[in-house]
Amino acid sequence: MPVDVDLEPTELRRFIAVAEERSFRRAAARLGMAQPPLSRSIAQLEAKLRTRLLLRTTRQVSLTPAGVVLLEQARHVLDAVAAAARRTARAGLPRAHLAVALKPGNGGRLLRRLVEHYDRSGSQVRVEVLVSGWGEQTAMLADGRADVALLRGPITTPGIDAEPLFTEPRCVALAATHPLAGRRVLHREDLARDPVPVWPAASPELAAYRAAVDRNDDAARGPVVHDASQLLEAVALGQGIAFVPASSATLYARHDVKYVTMAGISASTLYVAWADTCRSRDVAHFVRLAVEVASSLGGNAAELA
Repeated sequence: MPVDVDLEPTELRRFIAVAEERSFRRAAARLGMAQPPLSRSIAQLEAKLRTRLLLRTTRQVSLTPAGVVLLEQARHVLDAVAAAARRTARAGLPRAHLAVALKPGNGGRLLRRLVEHYDRSGSQVRVEVLVSGWGEQTAMLADGRADVALLRGPITTPGIDAEPLFTEPRCVALAATHPLAGRRVLHREDLARDPVPVWPAASPELAAYRAAVDRNDDAARGPVVHDASQLLEAVALGQGIAFVPASSATLYARHDVKYVTMAGISASTLYVAWADTCRSRDVAHFVRLAVEVASSLGGNAAELA
């Protein structure tokens, strides 16, 4: 039966907190409110939607199938609300403003060339570079913190459009003491028993790509890492191996890590990406310029990474 109701952002934020914490007590603490009004708010939301969202016991809270759907949709809605506010605020600035998200090692040289182009051309658009953490760029596009991003594929987040800029081979990062660190070329089967560090919240497709396997569960799991420094430290300590862009051998050179050429694994592609709902002419111009500059350099990773 169709349900025609208006949902308030506050209701969605409270539901997300409970759904993620799986506890009314922890959710109330996270929201800075008392538990009874939070419980009433969720009950009123369920009554409004005419469906049960949460299953409550004395020990835990779990999601119903309807709750799973609302959690996913509520996140998108709140991202859209935040994006609308941020993009509107930028549009109201005296000078056109373009926020570009970048993770170190992912197109920094290319971005510097693009910023120089804007400066030399006397453009009225001010380019602001936002340095992000590993994997944060798509979230920044979704919630409006960034208008455009330079990021490595594969891109598995819905709602993102992208154009490829350049592709380079991947190599493997090994501890300098690894038995195979002295080899010139390796194949994936040579490293079948070596664990691969795990990135939290990575989609199965992305996790499989990072492990250079067909399926995520085909690789031995190494320690959890959150950024490049943690990844390379885990590698240096012999806790795992990492399949990284070939340019990493220069960007992240270390005496205790060896980079060895890999044969037979997929390459690494850098993309310029934006939200698929974006209709900004400034974003379209930036994308065209990024593609043109990358093409003019012949996809040379040393000049672009």
